[in-house]
Amino acid sequence: LFRSSIQTELTTDPEGGMRCFFRVYNDLLIRGYSMKEAAVSILLPLDYKDPEGLLKCWMESVGNLCEKKKVRVLGGHTEFSRKVETGVVTISGRGERRKSFPSVQGENVENWANEGNWENEENRENKENGDNGENEKNEKNEKNGDIVMVGLAGAAGVRKEIFTNRERLERHLPRYFIEEAQLFGAEYDLSDPLKKALKLGGYAPFKLSDRGVYGALWEYGQSQLLGMQVEQDLILTEQHLIEICEILERNPYEIDSLGGFLITVKAGEGEMFCDELEAQGVEAQVIGRWMEGRDRVILRGEEKRFLTP
Repeated sequence: LFRSSIQTELTTDPEGGMRCFFRVYNDLLIRGYSMKEAAVSILLPLDYKDPEGLLKCWMESVGNLCEKKKVRVLGGHTEFSRKVETGVVTISGRGERRKSFPSVQGENVENWANEGNWENEENRENKENGDNGENEKNEKNEKNGDIVMVGLAGAAGVRKEIFTNRERLERHLPRYFIEEAQLFGAEYDLSDPLKKALKLGGYAPFKLSDRGVYGALWEYGQSQLLGMQVEQDLILTEQHLIEICEILERNPYEIDSLGGFLITVKAGEGEMFCDELEAQGVEAQVIGRWMEGRDRVILRGEEKRFLTP
């Protein structure tokens, strides 16, 4: 079985090619596919200060990633054009289903326990033995599962903002602080943390991307047709990222969080799951839980707000 993914990045940031590659790679990976082939298209404005240097940077980064991940490059297109005002890199990827990596973005959390994944041998045995009472309890447990976040809210977005607005930021913050902020979220590849999370019993993973944590939570809820309750203060981020977002009047929960993902764990097991992940070098945090209904609620102290599309 094969699946395709096409992603586009609008930027003149030197990391644009790398980010676009991992948008495709992660999109396929989290749906259970291994990226095998890619085609690359790059458009650059004629009046950019160094279009050939940026083109070389993007092509080298994408080429190195394709070689590292054993992705075959089918071809590409490059063009300098007056029709674009910023760089445009588009990567089309094709992936093959991974039999030993059962992750499906948006897979229904109520049905996941019956799909033959690593953590569900007991559920399948109960079903085969006709233990309906236990199955009903498991289904209820799935519906009220814990929502876990891996990665940092807004980290990729702040890296882009630093490239675009560095002079403005340096008027408010010391240079070392900005350089430290750039270190957060530098790893966009989901393959290692996602594999560890799935092996520990997480299910129904959902990637974070350019719509930020709030956007991903809304889409996650839509994919499950369930409500959720999330505590904002538990969402993973860093003070460096928050301060930069305040200066630029951006919301860290609504900007690019490429390199992170959400995943569901059986109700009451989230804290232990996160402890085990962190012991393997993966930062994780229970940020909320699934609920009956369709309301997606964000709590901050006594304040309550509802997520919208």
